[in-house]
Amino acid sequence: MPDDFDYSQSRASRPSSAGDQPIITILIMALSVVFTAAYWFSGSNKGSPFYSIGHIGVVSPEDIWNGHYSAMLTCIFYHGDLFHIIFNMMWTWRLGAAIERELSPLAYLGFLVGGAIIASGVQIGLTGVPGIGMSGVGYAMFGLIWGGRGNSIEWRSLASKDNRNLFIGWGVLCIITTYLNILPVANGAHFGGLLFGLCIGYLFFAPRRRPLYWIPMAIMAVLTVTGIRWVPWSSAWQWWAGNREYRSHHYASAVDHYRWSIKLGDHDPGLLENIVLGTSAEYYEALGRNDVKAMERLSHELDTAQKQWDVVKPVGTPEKGQKQQSDGDSSDQ
Repeated sequence: MPDDFDYSQSRASRPSSAGDQPIITILIMALSVVFTAAYWFSGSNKGSPFYSIGHIGVVSPEDIWNGHYSAMLTCIFYHGDLFHIIFNMMWTWRLGAAIERELSPLAYLGFLVGGAIIASGVQIGLTGVPGIGMSGVGYAMFGLIWGGRGNSIEWRSLASKDNRNLFIGWGVLCIITTYLNILPVANGAHFGGLLFGLCIGYLFFAPRRRPLYWIPMAIMAVLTVTGIRWVPWSSAWQWWAGNREYRSHHYASAVDHYRWSIKLGDHDPGLLENIVLGTSAEYYEALGRNDVKAMERLSHELDTAQKQWDVVKPVGTPEKGQKQQSDGDSSDQ
């Protein structure tokens, strides 16, 4: 029995007037240009209006883990260089305008918000580091058009093999440049966005595939929530979690997190300093309890940590006890 996945005939398009323009797509592009320009030209003057606009969505992972979740949406408007924004705006116009002509404004806005959040969440969940730019949403747009290419002739023309190969090839190339440390790219956002778009396209325009695509949607939702709450495979998250535990006076747990951050590849000397501070605090707690065994163990651990810290600490760094524990801002990375 034929259904919407029979591409022999196009579905009826959403009625539109001759003067109907892709206003939402144009607005997104305008915001991208304005926010990116403010980001590029804001300088270091934090009191400048340009600086405030240019850094609304440029945040550290610690900011997001501290609850600044709106940045997962606003970060899409910022771009790192001229090629980045030109490439993204070109595809935002081509794909976004085609989608906006088929969907209601509310549905289109919902898709854009969902795509931005999922792309950002998957990126943070996989790497512990947020990204910037419209790339993830662009991949979501192409995924939607590919999954729902039976929806209209325009969508079908955009869901060509050449465009498919371009998006997949570019994504693979970005993975290679990131792995080789030539050009770091938010690959999690790319493929998270693509999978989100495919899921939406198949769920709403291909009923026969509907049950299958609830599974990756659920996985991405879990990964997004995980990314903003618990990312133990990220050295940056372990550092942030250690600072959180330290402020709560859970010193043993804090030291464990700092050590895990080192095991995961972060060799910042500040981690050793924090281990010294945390172990010192543990020792004085054991002293207050008159716990001799714990004091002996912690004394040995403190001596080892202090020697390691003495080897790597910068010249002029205050001795332990003279410097307050870091508060988890981006300088702690």
